[in-house]
Amino acid sequence: MNTVDAAGQEPTPERGASAGEPPEPAALPVGALLSALTQELSHAVQERLHLVTLEGRQIGLQATRMIMLAVLAALMACAAWATILVALYMACTAHGMPWGVALLVVLLVNAGGAYGVWSTAYRIGSQLGFPATLRMLRLLGQPHPGPQEQAAATGVTAAPPPGSTPPP
Repeated sequence: MNTVDAAGQEPTPERGASAGEPPEPAALPVGALLSALTQELSHAVQERLHLVTLEGRQIGLQATRMIMLAVLAALMACAAWATILVALYMACTAHGMPWGVALLVVLLVNAGGAYGVWSTAYRIGSQLGFPATLRMLRLLGQPHPGPQEQAAATGVTAAPPPGSTPPP
């Protein structure tokens, strides 16, 4: 049974009266549109959060693997260092050096290596602490020097512009 629309015409498939097509957006109430929009937005956010969770878990597993491999590498490096020290001791005693002196040589080599590693770590550690940021914060509130004052403070002068002659 067909009904007559406001213009007095029967609906035709060309004008969207078929049962499979959704109604025109203007025919839907605003509340239904907002409800559909919030559901879609909620679903999209949930999918993104699920993806972030999965990737976070994957990053955690990869970081754990990296840490375990770093620990394994450190243990192997310690074993190699111990082997070098044993070889040094054996070479010293094979060349007729008393065992006490050979142990002292091994101790000095080990202490020298430890000092080298410590001094490198100390030098790197001294660069941590945001020195440029701290300098900037100390100067906060003080007037900013102009280019001439900066040049005088650092002892660096700007080059004269091309084509100009320096003063006598």
